Amino acid sequence: MESETEVSGFLEIVFWLVILLSAGAALLSMKKNNAGIYFLLFAILHSLSLLFLRNLLISVPEQSVMASEENTLRLYLFIFPWFLSMAALVIGILKTRSQHL
Repeated sequence: MESETEVSGFLEIVFWLVILLSAGAALLSMKKNNAGIYFLLFAILHSLSLLFLRNLLISVPEQSVMASEENTLRLYLFIFPWFLSMAALVIGILKTRSQHL
């Protein structure tokens, strides 16, 4: 039981560290080029998906493994912002590449 608490504490720290680093990198990118807004959008959406993933991982051991509407909704709340963040990242990369050509 103690090791589960340590692992969840470690995951919590990693999630927040990734969120802060991606937000900082996005803000630096906004200063350097016009495509920075897409990287900021990526950071925000990716942070949301990480928080929803954290919520999904925390709630699964408490409930049965069988699929339920609540668990499916939690999964969609993780996947949808993640796909949008990847789209924003690709658009930002393509805009940055077109500026440098």
